[in-house]
Amino acid sequence: DFSGPRVRLSGYTKADLALSYRVLEDRWGMRSLTVESLVQNLFDQDYEEVFGFSTARANFLLGFRAEF
Repeated sequence: DFSGPRVRLSGYTKADLALSYRVLEDRWGMRSLTVESLVQNLFDQDYEEVFGFSTARANFLLGFRAEF
């Protein structure tokens, strides 16, 4: 039995930001080369989606996308 008391968590606002920039187009055998970035939890909000389990702090991802 996994029943337990219901817990109501406080509300929160989380902001994410994604950007991409095309660096090359139709060069060196590639249709395009794009730099992509993602910032999750931009303002470093402290919140829980599930009671008792903390969420990730602000984090930054950077990558490239090549289309041939």
